[in-house]
Amino acid sequence: MKNNKLLISISAIIAVSALLMAFLYSRSIDYGRIIKSGFNRKFTDNSLVETKSIDLKYNSYYIAGVTRSRVYLGNWETDQFIRVLDENLQPVREAEAVLITNDSVAWSAIETFIDSPYIAMYDNVRGQFYSGLLADFNLYPRCKRIFLSLGALPLSANSWVIRRFDKLKMQYDLYTVNCDSISSDHSSPILQSQQDGIFSVDGMLAYDKPTRRVIFLYYYRNTYIVMDSNLNVECVGSTIDTVQYAHVSIADINSSKKQTLTGTPLLINARFCLDRGKLYIQSARRADNESPKEGKLVIDCYDVANAKYLESFYVPAPVKKMTSFKVAGNKLYLVEDHTLREYELPG
Repeated sequence: MKNNKLLISISAIIAVSALLMAFLYSRSIDYGRIIKSGFNRKFTDNSLVETKSIDLKYNSYYIAGVTRSRVYLGNWETDQFIRVLDENLQPVREAEAVLITNDSVAWSAIETFIDSPYIAMYDNVRGQFYSGLLADFNLYPRCKRIFLSLGALPLSANSWVIRRFDKLKMQYDLYTVNCDSISSDHSSPILQSQQDGIFSVDGMLAYDKPTRRVIFLYYYRNTYIVMDSNLNVECVGSTIDTVQYAHVSIADINSSKKQTLTGTPLLINARFCLDRGKLYIQSARRADNESPKEGKLVIDCYDVANAKYLESFYVPAPVKKMTSFKVAGNKLYLVEDHTLREYELPG
């Protein structure tokens, strides 16, 4: 009974977090249009060029993975079905992922990751990892133990990075999971807490397979952490934004010994992706050299190896919001509402 209550609580946290991020993004954009940000952007001479698009009919799709000839879409509502598109964004098949397990599966909490030739899934409610081959879409549980966390990222068929709460450190931190073992060899936290160990260390993970680097990007400050696949920190980089300290207001709930937000945090980074040593960040803030009337989505590009800012570019109208994006070579794919769009990157 106790485990069921825990699973329900984690599921509720995940759902509320998704809604909170959408709200914070809209509020932070409005804030960034009014308040001076203290930084400028270097815009490329060429903008993104839309080359293809397809109406997905539903707004619950996200980009699970991209290969040279395929685009794979997961669906938050029916994630056992993977939509496969060809290089022209034409439907190839609606593949059904089969989990070879006797355990019940919380499909509404499953997140799908595709990195050819593998497909991987993480059950955010039950804390189980699954992986298999794209050839048959059969996935198998990889751990006998469960690892409840707020976010997981596969590095291979048997290795994952997770973000979970450490009671000794009293904060969320990063760990690697390899089958049934979890890393605990870093004595000091990878994630650097500020006024608390929950909200100030909130952020996103991504893995760049060609360079074997893992990156964690904070939501509420201008900082990202570059690590190898064993989570050894290589460097800590800064974006062009000037917010170094998370603007997060927190209050203690004495009755439950928990903490809660008492105001709207200032969102700095909305989402990001990695591709071949380059970091692409959708910023939530307007630079000082941008017009308040622009209202366009902007993406900042960085060289990971040198922790160097390269350039920025706008996502052309009519896109005003996006829920998912990936870069693969010279192509950028994004999901906006119920539309998948493909762009050619500048340069």
